[in-house]
Amino acid sequence: MGKKVVVVPKEEPKKSTVERLNKSVTAAVTETFKEKVKEEATREDESISAFARKSLKDEIYQDLHPEQNVEEIVNSGHAQRSEVQKKPLVRQEEVITQDNTVSVAGMNKYLKLLKVINNKQSRKAILNDMFEMNFEQDKVELIRTDGETWINISVPKWHGDITPFVAKFSTLLTLFATNKSKTASFAVKNNQVVINFSDGLSSNVYVMGTEEFPANIKSEEAQNIEHVIQIDGNSLRMLLRSIEYAQNDDPTIKSLHAANFEIENGKLVLTATDGFRLARLEYIVKNEKPYKFLLRSEDIYALIDILAEIKNTAVEIYAMEKYVEFRVGEVQLIVKKIDDQFPNISHVIPKDEDIQIRMDLKANAMYDALRSLASNYAKKDQIVFLTLLKKDQENLILSVKNSEIGMSEVKVPIHIELNTYKNEDTNDEDFKVAFHPEFLMQPLKLFSSYGYGTNSEFRVIFEFVGLQKPLIIKPDSPAKTFAIIMPIRI
Repeated sequence: MGKKVVVVPKEEPKKSTVERLNKSVTAAVTETFKEKVKEEATREDESISAFARKSLKDEIYQDLHPEQNVEEIVNSGHAQRSEVQKKPLVRQEEVITQDNTVSVAGMNKYLKLLKVINNKQSRKAILNDMFEMNFEQDKVELIRTDGETWINISVPKWHGDITPFVAKFSTLLTLFATNKSKTASFAVKNNQVVINFSDGLSSNVYVMGTEEFPANIKSEEAQNIEHVIQIDGNSLRMLLRSIEYAQNDDPTIKSLHAANFEIENGKLVLTATDGFRLARLEYIVKNEKPYKFLLRSEDIYALIDILAEIKNTAVEIYAMEKYVEFRVGEVQLIVKKIDDQFPNISHVIPKDEDIQIRMDLKANAMYDALRSLASNYAKKDQIVFLTLLKKDQENLILSVKNSEIGMSEVKVPIHIELNTYKNEDTNDEDFKVAFHPEFLMQPLKLFSSYGYGTNSEFRVIFEFVGLQKPLIIKPDSPAKTFAIIMPIRI
């Protein structure tokens, strides 16, 4: 008889605490929300791909905080613009089916498009979570405003004539989002609108007249409206995404909680800064007149969301005395310009002759190196040190100090193009400077993900002026864009 063979199950090695902490939360977020995305997309008749958007800030925050689970990330105030917190909009479709009757799914999509304006906390009662519907023989106009920004959607091919009304926005949105009927008909009686759904449900919604609702601001300034430029919508969305991360989050700082538009001499220059970093880019356009204006962050986000859903459409920009209008297909976004001055940034941008160290490196390699140190960053004061040793001109050393874990470091291969640095006080030729890791990761993610260069070999250029001077990060491409980041004093 042969020997009896005893098979001992192989014991899986336990993962260390550091390995568990270093596990990417981005993938976890995607897996966690995958079923929710499918379920909600099906229930609300929305495209699954529309749920794939995540903001640059949220994604990097998740990469830097692998110790937090999904619920903690959401509760911390981040992931606000990710697929779980901000359901994206969907492409418009024809709504009208017959006299005073609409497609429920189509109307739901139009109402969702109005969500880019948040007027729930408006001080004016007439605006607080309200919207207006104006009916004509050949179209219906949906209007929502917070008093400073208007979104007007002209729905063509409306058949019928109903008295215009103002109604609670969230009520109608919920009605159309949750009903599975194919069609619904409108009828206004006294101070109510009666909505009869094809599944038999009849809902009466209290409404009011349109007399007190603010008039479309465009009609007030129509005499002075001028066409400025036409720009491809897909390109404009990418441009706006390219600078949004550098806007200041504090709405009370009006000049920084915004993006600056300069249209002149055949180019559009977009700039944003929060006082610690700056994003700037140039884009060639055919402008009819010079035009400069400041747009608050909320309006930038609204425009980005509209452009995300109405793709492959030209955007027309019109100038008015106090407002600027963006026309995207049947949607008009009318925005009040900020009555403030954008700071003079000319003195912040270093000149070529001021550069002491210039190097190029792989964008993905630098991003991954910063991310690999995530579990070592202190929760409050996140600092990463960048060190270039005179004796080692082939690597940039990234290091982090942590009172619990100790010192951790990683090397990123680099190519030095220029190095004239010498500390005037000590004659030390080693260069060491500190930054907030998130500030470095945002332009790196941007340049390698938003059309500047998406292959794994894509490189960026780092230009250092001095120990307490700004760092310039540029894509190694023809794109005229760059980020400026101020270091942390050490």
